[in-house]
Formats: sequence, C-alpha cells, structure tokens
Amino acid sequence: MKRNLEEIVPGFYKISLPVPIPSLKNVFVYLVSDKGHSLLIDTGWAGAESYRVLRSSFDSLDFELHSLEKIVISHLHPDHFGLMSRLKKEVPGVILLMHGGDARQIRTNTYQMKPFWTSMRNWMHENGVPSGKLAEIVRANEELLGENYPIECDTKLREGEKLRVGRFALEVIHTPGHTKGSICLYDRSNKLLFSGDHILPTITPNISLSPSYPENPLRDYLESLHKLRSIRVSKVLPSHQYVFTDLQPRIREIERHHMERLRDCQQVLDFRPDPDRPALFSAFEIASKLEWYSGPWETLGPWGMRAALGETAAHLEYLHSQKKISRQKSRGKTFYRLRS
Repeated sequence: MKRNLEEIVPGFYKISLPVPIPSLKNVFVYLVSDKGHSLLIDTGWAGAESYRVLRSSFDSLDFELHSLEKIVISHLHPDHFGLMSRLKKEVPGVILLMHGGDARQIRTNTYQMKPFWTSMRNWMHENGVPSGKLAEIVRANEELLGENYPIECDTKLREGEKLRVGRFALEVIHTPGHTKGSICLYDRSNKLLFSGDHILPTITPNISLSPSYPENPLRDYLESLHKLRSIRVSKVLPSHQYVFTDLQPRIREIERHHMERLRDCQQVLDFRPDPDRPALFSAFEIASKLEWYSGPWETLGPWGMRAALGETAAHLEYLHSQKKISRQKSRGKTFYRLRS
C-alpha cells in the first residue's frame, strides 16, 4: 500500500494529502467503502497536487471516483473543504454534507472573498494589529487562500444522525469550537472516532475568536470536549499528525493546556507599569507576550500570527465571560484589563 495510504480497518482508509501551510504540511481525509457504498470524510486543499494524490490513492484501492456517493465536510476550513467544488463537478450525483452551523455561514457572505477580508481587516485593526503588520498579514493570507471557498452543501447534518456505509454506522457528534459546525464521527461497532481537528494527538486545534465566530468559541470548545469523555474508542482518527488511542488522557491534557493559557493571559494583564493604574492591553499585545508551539512570536509569520491573535482573543473572551477581566473600547480599538 502507498506511503500516504493506510488501512484503519477493512473498508476504512486514511489518505494523507499535502497542504501549503508549513505548520501543518498535510491533512488526512478518510475513505469509507463497503458493500458497494462509499463516503469521503473531507477533501483536502484545493490544489493540483492534492487532487493528484487523492486520485492516485483511489486508484491504488481500485476505487472509482464516479462511484463516490457522499462527501462529509467535518468543518469549514480550506484544508478540509478545498476540493469539494471540483469533486462535485466531476461526480454531479455525489451528496455534500456538513453540519448546519457551518452550512449557514456559506449562505451568508461570511466566506465570500471581499466581505471576508474586509471584516477580518477591521477585526484585526480593532484588536490592536499595527497598520504595517495588518497589511502584511492580510496580503499573505489572501495569497495563500486564493479563491479557496466552499460551495453550498446538499444536506445539513444534525447531532445524533447516523451515516450508514455498508457495515459502518457513523454517528454525528456536534463539537463546536474550532468552527461553529465542527463535527466528529463515531462508529460504535468498531470503536472508531474520527476527531477531525477537534482533538489532535500532540497539538491543540486553533480556537479563534473572529468575525465569523464572535460568540465565545473557547467555552463551546471546552463543552464539546466534555461531550466525548464517556466515549470508548480503539482508535482516534484525527485530521493531522497521526492515529492514536489514548482519547481520555488527551482530553485532559487539552483541558489543562487551556487552563494554563488562561492563566498566562491573566499574568500578562497583571503587569502594571504604574502601580496606581491597571494596565490596558490589546489582544495583539497580549499574544506577542505569550509562548507559541510554532516558535517565538517574531518568527510566526503572517499565517501563524493571525491564528495566534484569534486564539488569544478567544481566551480573553472566555475570561471576560467569567468576569475575570474587563473589556473597553477606545478610539476604535478593544483593550483588556484585570478586574479590580
């Protein structure tokens, strides 16, 4: 079997596709094919190389693209939905499915190019990104993403719904936080959990506040983690890194990480150059003082810096909802401070 292809159990395959993001390098999509029925979980990035690897993987399995019945998009990020438009054109009868939480964003202008970057530019400015750095981040992200935007799905998935593919029954578990409509899929009989970006083996998914997710994404994410505490698994099938088995310890590790990150944000806010006045910091300033998995703040690059800003803002929003910090606006920008 090819190096980028792995059989999880008979009829369930992991396919590794390239992604033009240095911190990720690749994304895993999963083909389920059994008893004449088939389903693809995610599609990979919209690019010629990604498409070539996907097709060659299908060929290695003697799987005909035109026989593909369904495509499930785990969440609305370009390394997961990128090829859905091309595959839909090549297989017009294929059914595209995603959770309604993400499907609704396609129906608005949230994921159209011009309004998306206008709202992101304004949001980053409000959160303290300096004008020169702002232009650099927007330009680099626009160039990377290009026209990589989704088409509307055919069917909206719901919590608890089961997708049957031969002997497999994939139960939809709604796990918002990474996006509003992020889902996991659980095959109870084989104890397989497709975790998407919700749970990864050693890195934490980016949980970002943004114009498309302004309603406390970290709170949603922690609640979604809790939903998986009672699930028994033999294998966890993530979208990045590698397949793993220790789901419950990993959930506890991720929870500890976020508690530590919340404390880190509070420690930054505790700095007072004037002991008689509480310090005010923007989300950008706070992010620049934190440690990051990808390296020092100065080396993150435009893509990483945008992700770090969104993640920091999500932690600040959570702290604000817990009434541990205050938020105020001044001259079109948002600042935070510790509560007295």
